[in-house]
Amino acid sequence: MPVEVTIIITTSLIVIITLLVCWVVLILLIRVVKASITAAIGIAAIVLVLQLVFGISPFDVWQYITQGFQTLLRVVSGR
Repeated sequence: MPVEVTIIITTSLIVIITLLVCWVVLILLIRVVKASITAAIGIAAIVLVLQLVFGISPFDVWQYITQGFQTLLRVVSGR
C-alpha cells in the first residue's frame, strides 16, 4: 500500500475518532447543564414558596444553613 493511502486512511480515522469524542463530550455537557438548570429552578421554587407562604426570606434560609454547618463543626470537633 502506498504511503499516501496510509496517510489518508490514518487521517480519516483520526478525524472520525475526534468527531465521536466531541459528540460524546457535547452530549455529556448538555446533560450536566440540563441537570444544573433543573436543580436551580427547583431551589428557586422552594425559596419562593418559603417566602410567599411562610414569610421566610432567602437571607433567613442562608443564615439557618450556615448555623447548621457551624453546629455540625462544633459537634464533630467536640467543642
